[in-house]
Amino acid sequence: MIELLNDFLSRLKREEVIVFLRNFLKNFKQGAYLVDEKRKILFWNKSAEKISGFKAREVTGSHCYQNILQHIDHLGRKLCLHDCPLHKTMNDGKIRQANVFLYHKDGTRIPVAIQTFPIKAKSKSIGALELFSSSGEISKLKNELSRAKKLSFFDSLTAVGNRRLLEDALKIAFSELKRFGQPFAVHLIDFDNFKMINDTYGHLTGDSVLKQIAKTISFNIRTVDIFGRWGGDEFLLIQKRATKKTMLELASKLENIVAGSKLPQFPKIALSISIGSYLIKSSDSVKSALEKADKNLYLRKQLKRN
Repeated sequence: MIELLNDFLSRLKREEVIVFLRNFLKNFKQGAYLVDEKRKILFWNKSAEKISGFKAREVTGSHCYQNILQHIDHLGRKLCLHDCPLHKTMNDGKIRQANVFLYHKDGTRIPVAIQTFPIKAKSKSIGALELFSSSGEISKLKNELSRAKKLSFFDSLTAVGNRRLLEDALKIAFSELKRFGQPFAVHLIDFDNFKMINDTYGHLTGDSVLKQIAKTISFNIRTVDIFGRWGGDEFLLIQKRATKKTMLELASKLENIVAGSKLPQFPKIALSISIGSYLIKSSDSVKSALEKADKNLYLRKQLKRN
């Protein structure tokens, strides 16, 4: 749609292009924002407000390179500062697509698909447009959580699965492995320095940290995977159809994404998790698998300290 409009827009004056795009994009289902040639945000539509949590008045007039949305990739790299698709499009006039992780106003990292388009007036570049949409996995996940809550399988603090749900899911996963050969992995996830945060900022802040981490991880896994609070500040993720490669990639991705999140009310608190992962073998039991994941978690924490 936008590609088809470019020829038409390029014949208009700068002011006419901006007015047209404002009217055209204001009720778009995708989030949309427009920047000028200096990357100042000129327009921010209603869907952008809904997806990001930021109102138009909070971002218009700012520059996107000020790291407002703070896009990061799966490695945790800050794209707004080092590898911005929008900036690249402005420089070479090429349309781009990418899957990145957007910073929501509440501090959560959510996966979004973005598209960037060059914008011209009188055949001269006057800026660029970015469209972004949240992954369909998020709405599916919310539906799954809603059903789990009705069955009392959720943790009242973090709103993710509780130990009861996880224990049942582990039994099912082992049964599927033995009957159908369906591989899976477990990830024990522990928040780094949680006791220090509780002691320094209080238990209410500690609770906020746990909720933030749970929310961030929930938004960044597949709906077929099972995630919940195992106890205290420890979470468990059951990754279906896993290989050693995908297991390690997921663990690395989640550590990086959590490190790119924060609590808006406590920006100095560094959110960090360590993950102990283990690819289940047919000879394993629930007990032995969790013991091996716990051992790998210990080794991961030791490695990070060193």
